[in-house]
Amino acid sequence: MAFTISPNDILWNRNGDPVRIADRNNKNGKIILDPDFAHVQETAKFGIKNALEPAQKEAYHLELSNVENSDDRHQEIRDLYNKITQLKNENTDPRVLKYLENELQFRIVREKFTPENFAVDALTLGI
Repeated sequence: MAFTISPNDILWNRNGDPVRIADRNNKNGKIILDPDFAHVQETAKFGIKNALEPAQKEAYHLELSNVENSDDRHQEIRDLYNKITQLKNENTDPRVLKYLENELQFRIVREKFTPENFAVDALTLGI
C-alpha cells in the first residue's frame, strides 16, 4: 500500500512546525496547507492518522471515541488497552491496530501513567 496524503493529515514544514492538509488537488498533485495551530490541534485530537485509508481512519476514530472518558484519563488508557486486546482476537485490520497501539503508548507517556499489568512485547520496548 502506498503512502497517501489526505485532507486533515498532519505534516511538519521545513521549520518543524505542524501544518494540516486543508485540501488536495488530485489532478496536479498540489496540496494546500493550513498552518493555523488551533486547526492542527483540533484535527490531531485523536492522534495522527497519516497513511491510513479513509475507512481505516474511520475505524481508528470510532474505537478511540468508544473509550473516551474525560473524567478519568487513566481509566481511558485501561479501556483502550482492553479494546486493543479484544480487537486483536477479532482479526481487525493490522494497520488500525498498530495506530491504536501507538496512541496507547502516547497516552501512557502523556499522562505519566504506570500500567499495572499490560503485556508488552520486547520489540515494542526496544529491547
